[in-house]
Amino acid sequence: MNVPKPPKETLLKNEQQYLESAEMKLLREVSQRTTRLESRMVQLGDHVGANLRSKLRIEVRRPRDGGRPYVEADALDVSVSRIVAVLQDERINEAIDVYLRNKRVATVYPENA
Repeated sequence: MNVPKPPKETLLKNEQQYLESAEMKLLREVSQRTTRLESRMVQLGDHVGANLRSKLRIEVRRPRDGGRPYVEADALDVSVSRIVAVLQDERINEAIDVYLRNKRVATVYPENA
């Protein structure tokens, strides 16, 4: 018995569809794993008190009475390098206090950074 072979173009098209389907499954799996990992990282951050849910805010404040400027941060885990970058953008080179909820938590010396 002679069984006719399907045209080569059909085989290539079927292989291509199979590969595309396999790639989509792999991408979906990677996406789901990434989501689970991110969720676990946020849970861990919540446990240790780090705010991982949003970008941390760093704001240079200048008192109305003409006092020294200061930095207001919304969490303790703001990196010093980010604070220094904000100070450089504001062209502040002298020592500046960093406050968290109206309490001084640090003094940054950008000229030494």
